[in-house]
Amino acid sequence: MGSGTPRLNNKMYETPDRATNRETAKKAPGSAKIQRSPAMTHRLSIIIPTYNRPSILPRAVASALAACPEGSEIIVVDDQSDTAQDALQSVVDDPRLKIVTNKGDKGAAGARNFGVGIARGQVILFLDDDDEMIADYPARVLAASDQGGADFGFSAVLLVNHGADTADNVTLKSWKALQHGVIPANVHLQHKMPGLCYGVWVRKAVFQDVGGLCMEQTVDEDGDLFCRLHGLGHACWFDSAPGFRVHRAYETGSQIAPQLTRSTDPTLETNCRIRTYQKNHEYFPLRSADRWYLIRRVLRYAAYKGVDNVAIDFLQDIRPVDWRLQAWLFWKAKKVSARRNRKYRKRP
Repeated sequence: MGSGTPRLNNKMYETPDRATNRETAKKAPGSAKIQRSPAMTHRLSIIIPTYNRPSILPRAVASALAACPEGSEIIVVDDQSDTAQDALQSVVDDPRLKIVTNKGDKGAAGARNFGVGIARGQVILFLDDDDEMIADYPARVLAASDQGGADFGFSAVLLVNHGADTADNVTLKSWKALQHGVIPANVHLQHKMPGLCYGVWVRKAVFQDVGGLCMEQTVDEDGDLFCRLHGLGHACWFDSAPGFRVHRAYETGSQIAPQLTRSTDPTLETNCRIRTYQKNHEYFPLRSADRWYLIRRVLRYAAYKGVDNVAIDFLQDIRPVDWRLQAWLFWKAKKVSARRNRKYRKRP
């Protein structure tokens, strides 16, 4: 393997050996050390990580306060930027709101892990600082968790495109392959791997037992988490009604942090996707559609971003050999498609 592909160092957790008994693997918690709170006295904790976003954070917090059910809390985790307290002066005295500074590992994953560690809710609901919560969504989350059939879940969302040329800039993002309720175990992984901005909730005990979010993952920490949750057999709930308003293509200005999806280095993100595959592919059977999906999501992204050296290194390690050939052909096809798309966009 070349220098472009990340090596595993098991800093965060160990991938269970799939040759061992599956039930034993389910009982083995990840090795991530997440602070445990004394007693869970709330039903729900809404976690909002933030870094240097004073102009947009109040919108997210206001939506969470408007939606917060009785007996729940909102935790804003400032990832060592020290801007949240001043930005939220108008609501700082609300007893449901707690503003804390991340004292754990810095970064989005570390901030969320820190928030979960001090949370008193039995259920954790993640909200990004640039998005909005729909008013009835937390109540729907609690209703889903009370049914007892799922340990985590996500929802459809309303995508708000601030870069759209038309007034009609809001679209519903959902999953056609999914029906409302508990997702059957035989549904392919590609249909149940959303980002954390898609109304993701999880039981706190389950989040901690699987090891939380991986601090090595600058991006794709959500993909890594969902692989472990699905791979260890935790049932997932899908809410077909939108839970969040997700804002995209807005201008952040020079004084606040940029959108992560617009500023992440493509090589870094490709390596994070490779790490997700390396740490989790053994959860899924050899030659299964789910394992093939984890390969495809690496190569598709690398092809469209032109990260060729890292993709070539990754291809060399794919087993079995016939899959390596199929993966190479897939990557080449996506590179051709990417070139065509770039030519099309350059046309006047």
